[in-house]
Amino acid sequence: MRNGRGMTLGDRARDRCAGALWLVLHYLGSSMLEISLQQIFALMPSTVSHYIKFAMTILLKTLQAMLEAKICFPKTSEELTKYTNLICTCHPLLRGAFASIDSLSLVMQVLEDPEIKNMTYNSWKSDHCILNIPSIFSLLGMIIAAVLNPPGSWHNSHSATHVYKKLKGIPSGFFLVADSVFPRGTKDIAGKIKTPVKDGD
Repeated sequence: MRNGRGMTLGDRARDRCAGALWLVLHYLGSSMLEISLQQIFALMPSTVSHYIKFAMTILLKTLQAMLEAKICFPKTSEELTKYTNLICTCHPLLRGAFASIDSLSLVMQVLEDPEIKNMTYNSWKSDHCILNIPSIFSLLGMIIAAVLNPPGSWHNSHSATHVYKKLKGIPSGFFLVADSVFPRGTKDIAGKIKTPVKDGD
């Protein structure tokens, strides 16, 4: 069935889904407010809210069904060796390093709730943030572990406890490379996080 412009209903549905995906990628990939999205996409406030919710649901279901989108921490020596061999082609002194760990701080819209304001305020950045830390990247460009959405007031080391538990299971000789904001961990993961030496140490 075609409308007056010669488009089938399937074409219109496809265009609507593509537009919703474009909208939600703008929403997720920037710190802009919904009012900015309303202006960019020429949509009413209720329509923007509806399409963000609609597209986020579809995006989540799609990613959950994709094996390539799954976050998997390496467990076997074979997997860890593959990652460390890739790193050693560029940095031969890092034998045993299988990935790097870093943090990502995302600016968020300030809410009226004073409890949420307090939780998300980061005094170092002087802004309200949500942290996606730690994200652990392999040299293949994949995220192999992550802790999503802890409050911006938390320190990286506090957010990394989930990753420290995972490190207990990896064989000795393998380690993560981190910057000096991450502590090297407790005795049970000694040698499994290596960071540059700070000035004065």
